[in-house]
Amino acid sequence: MATKKQKKFVRNIYINVRNKKKKSLGKIAKKSGYSDTSSEKPGRIIKSKGVRNLADKLGLTEQFLLTCLKDDIQAKKKDRARELDMGFKIQGSYAPEKYEQVLPFKYNIKKGEPTKRED
Repeated sequence: MATKKQKKFVRNIYINVRNKKKKSLGKIAKKSGYSDTSSEKPGRIIKSKGVRNLADKLGLTEQFLLTCLKDDIQAKKKDRARELDMGFKIQGSYAPEKYEQVLPFKYNIKKGEPTKRED
């Protein structure tokens, strides 16, 4: 069962789409009462059981969304990059993104302490 915040989150997404606004999911999460930490990672909210169950009840099933995406791609003759990109992401066709974090120090194993990076 969806919590009050989850219900508000889904309702605010609906309002955002209906009004053709372009608020990020993070901003929608914040407006729905989620903390800054949760709002920074709205994907976790979207993937929660409560939100998914609520979306299913509203008819936003995975099959429905895929059908809409397919219909949209087929209906457009040009400028389908956004829809195709979304389709590839859904299918997992892209390689995972790689992130490299460079720390401002090196760790000296022999001394057991960090030292200033000089490269």
